[in-house]
This record gives sequence, C-alpha cells and structure tokens, in this order.
Amino acid sequence: MTDIKLYKQNELYIGIETSPSIWYELRDVFRFRPDGYKYTPKFKYGTWDGYISLIDIRNRRIPQGLIPELMQWAKKCGYSVEFDKDSGQLIRKFDCSAFLDNWAEYVRFEPYDYQLEAVENILKLNKCLCLSPTSCLSPDTEIEVIITPK
Repeated sequence: MTDIKLYKQNELYIGIETSPSIWYELRDVFRFRPDGYKYTPKFKYGTWDGYISLIDIRNRRIPQGLIPELMQWAKKCGYSVEFDKDSGQLIRKFDCSAFLDNWAEYVRFEPYDYQLEAVENILKLNKCLCLSPTSCLSPDTEIEVIITPK
C-alpha cells in the first residue's frame, strides 16, 4: 500500500490522500516564518502563530509547483508515492527549443540573454512565477506574446 496518493484537482492544485500523521509532517515541512513576523499586529496580539503554510490542510491539497519538493521529501523519509493517472496529467513537458528558435515570430524586439534564459526556464517548468525588475513597461510600449504549445 502506498503512503501518499496524488491526484489532479485542477490546473493549480493537486490533491493528496494520506494518513493524518503524514499530513502533520507535511504541514511542518511546507511552512515557514517570514522575516519580521514578530512585528506584525496579528502576531503581537496572538491571533497568528507567525507561520505561512504552503499547503492547504483543510482541503487536502498542495500547489502543483511543489511536486518536486514533495517527491524529494517523501524519498528522504522513505514514503511511497503513487500518481492517479485517471485524474489527468500532473506534469507536462514542453519542447521550448522550437519556440526559442522562432522568437522573432512572437515578439518585436531582440531579447537579452537573461530574458531568453528566463523564458526557457518558464517553459520547461510549465508553470512559474517570474519576478523581474524589468517587468514595468511604459504605457506606449506594445508587446504581444502569444504562446501556443502543440
């Protein structure tokens, strides 16, 4: 019998079926205290314990982006993991080389090396949050990017 069973809930979350003891271990692994948590009013008044949890224990789900960390943790702890293939594909691979070779068809400017590297990483991961200091554009700038994976 497997210890952890993963199934796709929607495009953002995966559901997890496991025992309550493993859930409490997951809760401890996937939470952290941010810098300056002691100075927030909720922590001072005792309504918040100072932790930000990355998993949703009430709905028994975790963001899809945490699958690699979940797999590493399960392997380290000796838990077996099973993917429910009937609920949908959890991780999709995308061949980004064709997109990057035809970059001029999609945008009207020549990208910098770090921009190409960021786009390549985002396409490989399929879902990603990219924090970029150059993301603010002037109102006159028109950039249209349409990505249609095959």
